[in-house]
Amino acid sequence: MAGIRLNTNHYLGAIKPVSFTLFPASGNSYAAFRIVYNPTITGATWAAASEGIADVLSNAGTPTISGGSVLYSGFLSTSNKNQTTFVFAQELLTDVALGHDLNGNADALVMEVTSSSGNFDLLFSGQYQEFR
Repeated sequence: MAGIRLNTNHYLGAIKPVSFTLFPASGNSYAAFRIVYNPTITGATWAAASEGIADVLSNAGTPTISGGSVLYSGFLSTSNKNQTTFVFAQELLTDVALGHDLNGNADALVMEVTSSSGNFDLLFSGQYQEFR
């Protein structure tokens, strides 16, 4: 699971996701993925990104999500090792901007990947723009 949101200390900024990319590293199975806007997240914490105004999801343990709005979903094969399998590009994210609501709650965008059979390892890369 990977996620991004605006840091809770930056009320006047915004985050615009640009792309998400998945790279299979091991396994020979299939996986389902979904990108969810504003889900309820349990079993995970947010940590400040090394630079900028974003927070990233920290995956200690086995986090789960529920609710939210699914923006995109699909399946991928993990047998295509070390090849870009999926790119969620800016064309699909043109209307997504992450900020805060009037109560100060940060909008979040989360990518969840689940196995349909077997085990696998995936590498994730995400790019975003900051507006301050």
